[in-house]
Amino acid sequence: MDVEAKLIGRSLVPSSISLIMSFFTGVLIILGHVILLGLSGKAFPTTIDDILLQGYANYIVGPLARAVNHSIFNVALLALVWGVIGLLVYEIILYAVSFFQNFRNEDESITLTSNGEVRHHPLRTSFLRQAAWRLFVMAIALLYTTAILPVVGYFLENDLKLLRASSTAQAATIVLVNLLLVVGIIHGYIVLLRWYVRRTRVTGEIEY
Repeated sequence: MDVEAKLIGRSLVPSSISLIMSFFTGVLIILGHVILLGLSGKAFPTTIDDILLQGYANYIVGPLARAVNHSIFNVALLALVWGVIGLLVYEIILYAVSFFQNFRNEDESITLTSNGEVRHHPLRTSFLRQAAWRLFVMAIALLYTTAILPVVGYFLENDLKLLRASSTAQAATIVLVNLLLVVGIIHGYIVLLRWYVRRTRVTGEIEY
């Protein structure tokens, strides 16, 4: 039990690769959301001078606004969204079918002893334990997603404050806070993925 607790504790520790990937993902998310705010016309950066602001509007916001309003882009975006939704539905159905098929195979794999006693396959208990564990982790993931919604809302409000920051120091502080929030949220999902596959690292070899 102590060994298992240590391995679960180890799964909570971020790896250097996950931190780097989470950091760059956070940067991309912040940049993307700031640009979207500019496209919507809600806010523009206030900490840069007029020349840079004009260049930002002409060479970033302007071309992106024209691309977003183009019919081909809208059709491609709609196809992409429905493609992602279809892929998710397909994966869920495939997982459910695979689960019930494996469950039936394990449940029907029995052995009759000489005295007529029915014995299930030795791996049946392991399969049921793994299935229960994965359902438990998915339930935690759902609760975690619900719990971080206020944090996501705070993050979105911070990006709006970033554009309206009165000084570079204030803007840098907001960016740092948002990066920490994104890294923390992503690490939470990485930990859940580790638990789901029962590894201390997603690509690790140790099972707990």
